[in-house]
Amino acid sequence: MHARVRHNAVWTLGLGLALLLLSGPTALAEQPSTHTSPLEPGQGADLAVRTPDEYAWRLFADISQSAGNGSNDTVWETWADQSQLYTNDPSHTPVWPDSSHRPKELGPSLQHVLAGLPAGGPGQPNGDDSPPGQDDVHIDRATFDYVVANQIWSMQGLTTFVQHTKVKFPVDSVAVKARWLVIKPSDEPRYHWQTYHNPNTNKDEIVGLVALHIASKVLPNWAWATFEHVDNPGRCDFMGCHDLFGQIPADVAPHNKEGQQYPPEILTPALHDLFSVAGLGPEWQNYRLKGAQVDFTTTTGQPILLGNSVTEAGFVATSSCMTCHARATVDTQGGGLPIFLPSPPLTGAVGTPDPSWFPVDDQGTSLYYQTDFLWELPLITTIADQSKSPESN
Repeated sequence: MHARVRHNAVWTLGLGLALLLLSGPTALAEQPSTHTSPLEPGQGADLAVRTPDEYAWRLFADISQSAGNGSNDTVWETWADQSQLYTNDPSHTPVWPDSSHRPKELGPSLQHVLAGLPAGGPGQPNGDDSPPGQDDVHIDRATFDYVVANQIWSMQGLTTFVQHTKVKFPVDSVAVKARWLVIKPSDEPRYHWQTYHNPNTNKDEIVGLVALHIASKVLPNWAWATFEHVDNPGRCDFMGCHDLFGQIPADVAPHNKEGQQYPPEILTPALHDLFSVAGLGPEWQNYRLKGAQVDFTTTTGQPILLGNSVTEAGFVATSSCMTCHARATVDTQGGGLPIFLPSPPLTGAVGTPDPSWFPVDDQGTSLYYQTDFLWELPLITTIADQSKSPESN
């Protein structure tokens, strides 16, 4: 049976943001002075270790505050989109965007495309394994600056860099992956939403946020957390939902039958207070922390699972954010390990990484270089090619 996500795992994600608030010019420094951090000075890693679910929510609330740019943008939506950073063009240095509103650019799920699964679209899913909606990935200023300073926004720059230096992002690095689904105007009060110009129909549509992954380099192996909209069918399937800080009951067991609706858990007074401090509107009360991960296994050696019902649709049962991202690698020719294990049926990597995944040559030199848990780097070429397609933005 599948291991349940344990709660000694959660979101350090925003530690990055806490540090950013304390250490001079940052991505948040460009936001209005009305930004109120739900993190107390000096919190950070200690809070993440002692009460990881609380820390996850504090970071979620921190980066989901209004960007204050006259639109419906959150702070994280003003960060650089991955296509703005990973251009694969070594001759042009990427430039950090200002905090003004930018049209939403969405693309199909890369992990589904590479797995040969239906990658989803801006409308409803077209099959049991087809994830609804499309993705966008945003990178905070610390991550952006590291990539630019080391000239690893192109595959040429990356393959040169890894032969001499280990990829090691700063502790305040944060990456966010969001999934959006077309909703009806009448549903807007229940979602964080944006207007999206669909290039396939040449029409404007309303898309609602249905899932949010957050990853933070506050820990050496990063910290991982995933949030879902309460209406997502099957959101607690396979591994259950676990949140000791924000909901009652804290643990929700998976249904025997997949793809069913789960009753909305009751939000705790502590989470309501946190939302109030962050100035988050009532729509945010429709999101739930599914779980968090800061280790590969439990204390008894069982693999820790964490996967989102939409962003990992079709392989949730064998999804581990940390183990999967440990396989993010590149070789000197621009190749690397595949996202999934090479054995049917489609299987993700879970538990402690297998040393056999990382072979060495006769001199003991690694054939694959880890990209510090970020898949965006091995997928630079794919990201750049996708961003050039009119169907992906």
